[in-house]
Amino acid sequence: MSYKCGMTVTAPLLAVDAPSMLFRAFYALPSKITGPDGRPVNALLGTANLILREVELHKPRAVVLCFGPDAAAYRTELYPAYHAERAAGRSRPARTSRPTTCSGPTRNSRPRWAGGRCC
Repeated sequence: MSYKCGMTVTAPLLAVDAPSMLFRAFYALPSKITGPDGRPVNALLGTANLILREVELHKPRAVVLCFGPDAAAYRTELYPAYHAERAAGRSRPARTSRPTTCSGPTRNSRPRWAGGRCC
């Protein structure tokens, strides 16, 4: 890709919607994954793993983690029915059971949680 100023871009830029990624990772991994102080780090671990996987896959020139207080407001502006079915005041969706043993690669070749470590 080339720009008018003569600069050539050789690799993509990876922009990450950080709150969305943290939310996804928080509910994807068990809360028993904790740091030395006993606080859960599942969201951080899951987000880091997802970003690292994309970096390996796409080899971006840079990674940008985007945060903002009104980051998701555009979704409801563009599509008013976005999350319209969610009950007001509900802070957490119900957790589903997670596998406790390694089940190997899944349909899309990602390993599953294996009771205490990722396989």
